[in-house]
Amino acid sequence: MAWIKVPSYSQPVAIIDTHLNSRRASGVSDVRADAAWTMQAKTVMQFIHAKIPSSSAVIFTGDFNVGDVPSRINVIRDQGGFFPEARSVTSCSCH
Repeated sequence: MAWIKVPSYSQPVAIIDTHLNSRRASGVSDVRADAAWTMQAKTVMQFIHAKIPSSSAVIFTGDFNVGDVPSRINVIRDQGGFFPEARSVTSCSCH
């Protein structure tokens, strides 16, 4: 994570990038890959909540490797997303 001062913006912006565990590329069973992904996602969420005030602007990028995997979608949904207090969220799924 980095804090960047942006001209004409009153507060620094938090920049976060991550690459969460994939399934096939990890070379392990889907069950093991999903367990690792869940631990990683929850760790990222804990880090965000501990280090970034909810009033801060954030740019959060990376390869989240959620795909169409219901258990991974549910982990994020059950936590209210990576930023449950966010007032606005813009996302891009680039391939």
